[in-house]
Amino acid sequence: MPGRTILQNSLSQHLSGIAAARRRTRENENPEGLHDLRVAIRALRAILPLLGKRKPVKALRDQWKSIAHATSPVRDLEVLIELLDHIPAETGNVRIRLAAEEVIARRELFRMLASAEFPLLLQASRKLVVTPKNIPETPTLRKRAQKRADNLLDSIREQIAVLGPETHARDWHALRLTIKHLRYLIEHGGEWLPRTWGKLHPPLKQCQAALGELHDLDMLYERTPLRAPALYAARQATARNAVVDLERLISHARA
Repeated sequence: MPGRTILQNSLSQHLSGIAAARRRTRENENPEGLHDLRVAIRALRAILPLLGKRKPVKALRDQWKSIAHATSPVRDLEVLIELLDHIPAETGNVRIRLAAEEVIARRELFRMLASAEFPLLLQASRKLVVTPKNIPETPTLRKRAQKRADNLLDSIREQIAVLGPETHARDWHALRLTIKHLRYLIEHGGEWLPRTWGKLHPPLKQCQAALGELHDLDMLYERTPLRAPALYAARQATARNAVVDLERLISHARA
């Protein structure tokens, strides 16, 4: 199957996944609906850059980025509430406040999913995907995938080089996002990358998980007055594990 056909099919599949997950989330049919929606949007955003930098493509990328960001508050609050179960201190008032914020965030999410703009975005995305002239030939796809992967890896190396004991939470978070972008590019765009990139996927995934745990703890520190020693120790342990994973990532990238 030609590379451009594979890309076309992948994009169509992710759009169908987004539409289905949107319906499940709106109808509360499946508690995993929001998770499925976020995963499908990530997959779509990972390979949209392979279509190039034309204005219609950039416009769609910007819109899907905005949608992805709109799904974050509910997920973040769910995680924070779950983290409270691991804190020995009294968390009743904080739990009540976060639960109220989660209700509001979910209401806003449902409003966004029910808006007329969402199906229009799906329609515009499908129209772009089914138009043959918008799908590059295989050599172009390979060139674009390689360039994007190289740029992301260079960015990861630069971010790793400046990490230290006093690194701010936002810098850890920025690194996690860069790692996530490369991981999903390899996962969903590996068809157009040399096979050697595949060996980076496991350490990228491990690194992303460690930094994700660190980010969740940082969010709890930022948004609540809780300062339990055990939580602080857990944050530090997560940071150390993240550094180990990052060092492993560098060794894989340079091998």
